[in-house]
Amino acid sequence: AAMEQKQAASIARGLKRSKATPPTRVLPRRKSSRIAGVSASGIYVENEQGGKIEISGGSFTPVETEPKFYNRRVNDGSDLSVAEAVELAGSKWVKEGTVTAAEHFTKDVLPDIIDDLPMVSPKMKRGSPTTVTKGPGASISDFSSEKMQNRLDSLSLDDTETCVAKVTPERIYSVACHPSPDRVIVCAGDKQGHLGIWNVDQYGIQTGHESDGVHLFKPYGSVISSMAWNSSGTSLLTASYDGSVRAFDANKQ
Repeated sequence: AAMEQKQAASIARGLKRSKATPPTRVLPRRKSSRIAGVSASGIYVENEQGGKIEISGGSFTPVETEPKFYNRRVNDGSDLSVAEAVELAGSKWVKEGTVTAAEHFTKDVLPDIIDDLPMVSPKMKRGSPTTVTKGPGASISDFSSEKMQNRLDSLSLDDTETCVAKVTPERIYSVACHPSPDRVIVCAGDKQGHLGIWNVDQYGIQTGHESDGVHLFKPYGSVISSMAWNSSGTSLLTASYDGSVRAFDANKQ
């Protein structure tokens, strides 16, 4: 029972669907044109082939449909603003204040985190990254592969109420973490092209934001297969099954 309560709590964190009730559409009552003495419009099916129907006759005016882009892409490859990327996620996930919160994160919070990153010289970049530092009194043997594996095996996730959140609507295909040594920023891409960015520490979060530091974007119409931050933490590169690559540049938002 305790485990079920923890799982329920973890699901409640992060993205939340909009609870707004869609307006009820009242359809007009059908009336028979024949009984009313109205002559037929003369519209008929000219040709039906390959799943396409060609209409002719009368005063028929073709209905304009929304443009469809190559390989289910969200647009023709043009840049997306933060607001556009958020709104493409759909009304199910966009509520009042969602766009404002995402813009605050990308324009204020993330640049502040980037400014705190240590400068890395080109000479340091050529070497292997330092992921473990030796503290006072520690010996080299403390960082052997066997001891490190034992430490990793002993890790556990006990606080599911704060360490688990719903970041994307669909199954996750790719994950990347921001290189900040002080703040935990996790990015995930799902199978429908959603990009979720979780500000785990909720650093700089605005009062009233209900998604626990999670911001959802939709830059693609298909699977986000891979993603990676550059070493300076200013650009997030993402690739999709639709054959395109996008770069989120924090300095240009």
